[in-house]
Amino acid sequence: MRPIFTRRLLYGIFLYLASAFAAITWVWSAVLLSYNNQPHLLHALTQARAHFISFVVFAALWLGIMVLSEIPFVCQYRFDDQGYNSSSCGLTITTGGLGLILSALSALAAISVYYSSRPYGGVFEAQLASQADDVGTIAHKRRSSALDCRIACYSLLLTLGIGLDIVGPLNIPLNSQRHFMLQFSSVATAFALFTWVWSCVLLTFNECPNSSHILTRISVHFFSVVAFGVVWLAFGIMFASELKYECDFTRDSDGLASTWCAFDGTLTGLSFSMSLLAGITAALIYRKGSAWNGNISEYEIEMYEEHS
Repeated sequence: MRPIFTRRLLYGIFLYLASAFAAITWVWSAVLLSYNNQPHLLHALTQARAHFISFVVFAALWLGIMVLSEIPFVCQYRFDDQGYNSSSCGLTITTGGLGLILSALSALAAISVYYSSRPYGGVFEAQLASQADDVGTIAHKRRSSALDCRIACYSLLLTLGIGLDIVGPLNIPLNSQRHFMLQFSSVATAFALFTWVWSCVLLTFNECPNSSHILTRISVHFFSVVAFGVVWLAFGIMFASELKYECDFTRDSDGLASTWCAFDGTLTGLSFSMSLLAGITAALIYRKGSAWNGNISEYEIEMYEEHS
């Protein structure tokens, strides 16, 4: 095993690198977002390959392997750490977990760019937002703020659901002999999968004002997010009730106490966040005030044309 000083030095370097790359990620993502919908602009950053390569690089670098490789060192108590490991273990797991989530989202974005570019010459030839019709007229949508808010809420529910499906399975192997965490984590992982898949479905039918499909009805969206809010509130309470056991640093844990605490704290926070987001989404839908069988996006989208 490497000396403690060397391990701590490498751990610090890994965290500094992660912090620096996080800043690069959100700045570059903002740049890509600004060039994502520029159909009349011929620029290197409006080309599909620029977005595709960027997301592939993000997916590769955000795997979090460097930070996660330090968990066996940071989360063990074989030397006098004076409280050092209790905080560092949670920070390491959280940083590595977020890195895995960012890697998964970047991979999904790269796949989306790849498949959307195939009809227009492939990812290395297509312009990302330049597919106009033959007569030089581009159809645009003017959306209401309520629709944009729902899209944001559904997207966050989807993202947090994927996050729970990453943290939950990582937590399950540690739970074989720990109170009720094995059962709670297993059920929460399964419901998180249902949550983000159903959020994708709701997001798909959230912007179809001319459709009469049952999944465009206000009632379907409202009762779906209400159910999410209630269930995830229950999960949050269940995980919170386990904190007194998971964060008990006085019992013999073979150095895993802070790992248990970090996982339970993360699951508790994500569950309550899911419940809060679902409640906000339900309130936005309820304020719409239309008939329950009405279309969720009725009167929220206005089409107009722009001539080039």
